[in-house]
Amino acid sequence: MENQKSASCCAEKELSQENRPNQRDEAQTDPGSKYFDPHEEYEKNQEECRRKFWKELHINYLCRDIENQELFYGCVEANIGGLGPKTAILPIEDCCNYSKLHGHFKLLGKLSSKDRLMMDEFLRAQIIDLKNRNDFWWYAGRNGCYRMPDGRWIAVEGNRVIGARGIKLEIDSEVGKLKMLGGNYRNPVVNLLNILFYKPNVLLLTVAYVCETLVRSAVRQAGIEFQAVGWLFGPHGCGKTVTAKKLAGIFEETNGIITGPALFMDCGSTLAALHEAMKKHRDQPLIIDDVALSQSHESQRKRKELAGQLIREGANGSAVTKKKPNGELEQQWCAAGILFTAEFSFGKASDVERCILMKIPQPLSMPDYCDASLMGQVAQKFLCAFCQDGEKRLNSLKEKIAGLQDYMTYCCNTRVKTNMAVLDWTFGILLEVAESEGMSSGRLCRLRDKFNTAVRDSWRLTDQYLRNISANQKRASVAQIVWQ
Repeated sequence: MENQKSASCCAEKELSQENRPNQRDEAQTDPGSKYFDPHEEYEKNQEECRRKFWKELHINYLCRDIENQELFYGCVEANIGGLGPKTAILPIEDCCNYSKLHGHFKLLGKLSSKDRLMMDEFLRAQIIDLKNRNDFWWYAGRNGCYRMPDGRWIAVEGNRVIGARGIKLEIDSEVGKLKMLGGNYRNPVVNLLNILFYKPNVLLLTVAYVCETLVRSAVRQAGIEFQAVGWLFGPHGCGKTVTAKKLAGIFEETNGIITGPALFMDCGSTLAALHEAMKKHRDQPLIIDDVALSQSHESQRKRKELAGQLIREGANGSAVTKKKPNGELEQQWCAAGILFTAEFSFGKASDVERCILMKIPQPLSMPDYCDASLMGQVAQKFLCAFCQDGEKRLNSLKEKIAGLQDYMTYCCNTRVKTNMAVLDWTFGILLEVAESEGMSSGRLCRLRDKFNTAVRDSWRLTDQYLRNISANQKRASVAQIVWQ
């Protein structure tokens, strides 16, 4: 009897369901129904968002940060009225937040709370879809050399990239405001070296230092402690500033409004402005001009102290400390290569050791055609040579540093020897490029001799200043030190 009763109940249930065939269809769009299909509802919402928002705001593609590959960015395109499409590269967390997007695109229309939530979900779905495709662009937020995952090296130089053939790369708008100068010289390295062949040897050291700044991050990533700034000095009127502009002022503004080198600052600039430039311009030569003498002893003392601080920070001997808006202190390191023009030397031995001393002994005249455009083209050829075989060149530098005891045997200062060895390696790459451009072997050998002489002269100046500082240093007994 019980079995018959249960069978009868099942039959009644089946019959009741057959008598209501449309109730499930009616309930599919009702979230309170047990037949509600969330996937179908999600698709309907996405389709509604697509109709509503796609023409106004969407994400074109995702970018992976070339410096920190754990960070992602999105290329957001906004079509605002009749202004045409506007794009911006934004952090991934800002790309699916309408409130933050409204901060970047000021003319976006205001949306209701419901539409904002729909928009955020719509953009979030786009990000997930683009991530699943695994087809990312690269994003360069700063200038300089970068090693790609496949082992290639590229160089982001303002609004252009060297060695990035076949790589989809997006350059940050702030980085793209600068451009590296260049000309139409057929053999720029040969032309420059032929000019400098008849000039003081110190200029060859200056050129090597400027080229080294362009690959400084790569050198440090290889584990080589290059700690140096360039110190171009001499008496008033000897041509220090003009020389620095011609050989290191190789970047300018892309808008053309400001003439002259873009990375040129006066020593009288505020310390905050100098620090900002030192951190911002990665692998770029930054000229700090006119560390000059003063008639006031107090002013002279302050200038020496400021110069010493900038030397230590520029050579990465100490960190640049900055206070955040929340009051916390943040430590960052100098990313640029600093070239000072100065009239005097220093007060501390550690400052002298961190400088590549380049003295201009007498008034110097440079031909008009030896300008920043020629040097900019030389820099591009140097970077092309480095990027074509970056790993091999860095390995050769490591071998050179490993055998440091056999280099500059007349010098006993390890820091100075390391710095000079890196510049010697840099100049060797320039000579290779000159050879490929057709320079004779005899001229190449003589240029190598002139460069070696410049290195020796620089060390003699360094040693002389170190001896003078040691001789003038006050000495005290242990008892006096304890008493003080």
